[in-house]
Amino acid sequence: MKRLLLAAVIAAFPLMAAAQSGAPDLIIHHGKVFTADPAHRWAEAVAIRGNRIVAVGTNAEITALAQDSTKRVDAGGRVVVPGFNDAHTHQGPKPDGFGLSLESDPTWALTSAGLVNSAEETAGDLWVFGTIGPKLLADPSVTAQALDKAAGGRKVVLSSWTGHGLIFSTAAMDALRIRDTAADPPGGWFERDAKQHITGKMFEYAGWNAERRLADSVSDNDAIEQLKTFSDQSLLFGITSVQNMSMLPLARYEKIERHGPAAIRIRMIRFPMTENGRVTEGTNLSATDRERPLSVISGTKWILDGTPVEKGAAIRRPYPGGGEAVGKLDFPPDEIKAILKEAFESNEQTLLHVAGDRTAAAVFDAMRAVGPAEEWRKKRLRFEHGDGLEPDLIPLAKEFGIVVVLNPAHIVAHSLYPAGGYMPFKSLLKAGIPIAIGSDGPANPGLNIMLATTLPGNPAEALTREEAVEAYTRGSAYAEMMENDKGTLAPGKLADLAILSQDIFRASADRLPATVSVMTIIDGRVALDDGTLKREGFPMAPRFRGNQ
Repeated sequence: MKRLLLAAVIAAFPLMAAAQSGAPDLIIHHGKVFTADPAHRWAEAVAIRGNRIVAVGTNAEITALAQDSTKRVDAGGRVVVPGFNDAHTHQGPKPDGFGLSLESDPTWALTSAGLVNSAEETAGDLWVFGTIGPKLLADPSVTAQALDKAAGGRKVVLSSWTGHGLIFSTAAMDALRIRDTAADPPGGWFERDAKQHITGKMFEYAGWNAERRLADSVSDNDAIEQLKTFSDQSLLFGITSVQNMSMLPLARYEKIERHGPAAIRIRMIRFPMTENGRVTEGTNLSATDRERPLSVISGTKWILDGTPVEKGAAIRRPYPGGGEAVGKLDFPPDEIKAILKEAFESNEQTLLHVAGDRTAAAVFDAMRAVGPAEEWRKKRLRFEHGDGLEPDLIPLAKEFGIVVVLNPAHIVAHSLYPAGGYMPFKSLLKAGIPIAIGSDGPANPGLNIMLATTLPGNPAEALTREEAVEAYTRGSAYAEMMENDKGTLAPGKLADLAILSQDIFRASADRLPATVSVMTIIDGRVALDDGTLKREGFPMAPRFRGNQ
C-alpha cells in the first residue's frame, strides 16, 4: 500500500521534458529523493543537464530520458536531499598555533597548567589558543598578567566558546597593536581595572576587532588552504552552500576566494568591525566575479547583544540564579534605530544577531519607527538565533516579515534563560515565520538535525525530521533570497544535492551525527564521491573528487 501511495505521489510530480533541450548529462535513479517541496516531497530519480535539474520523477520516467552519453548513478535506495545550506557560519583563517586541550568550562588551575605546558612545548613566537567557558571570563584574577606569568610571556588568546568574550595576554595585545589607552569601540568594551588599565578581557566588538586583526595576519596561501579544508569538510557532510560571516576583512576574503575558489557555494556576508566607527565594508566589491563562480557577496550583519552564557543577551527578566543581571544591548536604542533605517533604505538584506527578548523588542520598536510593516516584509530582515522571540513577540516577527535562522546547538544554553518561551522552533513554524538552520558551531548537519528534532530540555518545540531538513535546505535558500535557484530538487533549480550514507528520516536520533554524504553534487558536477555507489559513464577510478 505504501508503495502504491508513493507511486501516486510521484506520478503527480511536475516533470520538465528534458528532451526539449537534449538528453540529461547525469541521472540519479533508484533513490529515496526528498525534494524539500511540501507539495511534492518524494520522488525516485533526478535528471541533470548542465548545472540545472531538468526532471524529477519515477525511475521509469527519468531513466527513459537517458541516452548513451548520459552518466548514471544508482543511489541504491539511499536518501537523496537538496544540498544542505548552512545559513550561519564564521569560516575564517587563524595563524598557526598551539591549541590547549581544555574542558568546556575549565578552571584556572587546569588552564594555567596547560599554558605552562605550552611554554615548554612550543617556540616562543607561536600563538597559543584555548577555548573557555564563562567561569574564567567572570574570574577577576584571570587577566593578561596571569596569562603572561603562566605562559612565559607568550601570545595567548583564550576565547569563550560563544565567541563573545576573549582574554588576551600582553604579548598578544602588543602583536595586535591594542594599546592600554584604547577607547571602547562602538558595540563593545574592554574590561579595565581600578586604575582604568585594560585587563586583557574584551567583549563583543572590542574582541572581534582584535580577532579581525588576528585573521588578517594570516598569509594568503595559508588562508586559501584553510578555506579548502573547510570546503572539503562541507562536501563530506553534504553541504553545498554556506552563508559566511568571516573575521577576515571582506576585501581579503573575496581575494582568497578568487585565488583559491572553494568547491562549495559561499555567500560572503559583510561583517563590519567598529574600531573606526560603525562603517559598512566591501561596498565597492562586485557581487559576483567569473573567477569565483560559486560565490556571491550580499547582505550585512550586525550583532546587537551577547549570549546567555555570559549573561550578555539582553532580556526583560533577570537571569536565573538570583541577582538583577539582564544583559545589555551592544548599541543604544538610537544607534539600533540608525541601523534599521539603513536596512530599510538599502537594497541589501540586513542580518541581526538577536538573542534576548529585550533585544527583539528594541528592534521591533525601531522598525515601526522607521517604516511600515508592509515595506519591511519585502526586506526579509533576518534574526540570527532569535532565541528570545517569546510568545508576545512572535506576532510582531510575523507582521514585519522576519526570517529566523535557528541554531540547534544553542539548545545547550536554553536553561540559562529565565523560564519561558525561549528557542521557540516549532512555535515559529506554526506562526508561519520562515525559518532556516545555520550551524554557528559544529557544522555537522546530522548533529544539528538531531538537536532540532529532539531539543533536549525543550522537546515541545522540536521539529519533525522533514521540517528540519526543509529548514536546512529550502528555508536556508529563502533566507538568502535564493529560493528561485536552490533549496529544492525541482526542474529549473541548480543541481546541488547530496546522497547520504544513511536514511536520516528513519535512523534513530543518536545515529544521525554519523551521517555523511557518499556523493555530493554541486552545479551539476560531482564534487565528492566515496566510491560507494554504482555508476556508469564515469572514470574507472574507485574514488574521485571534483569536476566529473
